[in-house]
Amino acid sequence: MQPKAVVIAGLIQLLGVCFFFSPPKDQCSPAPTLASLIFLLAILCFLWDTCIFPIRYMHMHGYWQLPIETVTAIFLAELGSIIIWCPVERVLYGFTEALLNMVGINGCEHSRLQYWLLGLISTAVSGALLWFILTATDSMYYLERFTRRFRRNVRQGWSMMSCYLRMSKSARCRALKVCQLATRNRCSRQSRQRLRR
Repeated sequence: MQPKAVVIAGLIQLLGVCFFFSPPKDQCSPAPTLASLIFLLAILCFLWDTCIFPIRYMHMHGYWQLPIETVTAIFLAELGSIIIWCPVERVLYGFTEALLNMVGINGCEHSRLQYWLLGLISTAVSGALLWFILTATDSMYYLERFTRRFRRNVRQGWSMMSCYLRMSKSARCRALKVCQLATRNRCSRQSRQRLRR
């Protein structure tokens, strides 16, 4: 799916706008919204990896593909957050309520403890679903590749910076001049190649 369609669907969900399903009149549960946001991220990662536009229509202009994928992404994001996640969160709320009643905690501490326990359980469930979707799609590969490149670039930058800081003042000035000359020569070569074309 096109990244623009997934981003638009995510923004619409974050704004709370619903087109296809009516949201519940009350909250799904008194849990913190962190778990819902993690589940929305899992849905968006799944949509990013899914190809919805039929292959036989790929020859058509991209202006058709974006609206179709955007509407489909909005529909699937609403389906996931309202029809799937809301009942899961209600079940977790009932489980937490039963667990606290079984332990015998009630009163004012009950609501505070229930809030944090429900937040912990629902965040763990949504985090597990996000991890499952990341491992099922190519997202983990891209994440690992990004972190490897980032670490390599940080290491190279740090070694260059430490080498630069160990230089004397005159050596630093020479290094900067060489770098500026190399950049200027590269830019002038590229401009000459453009003029030749």
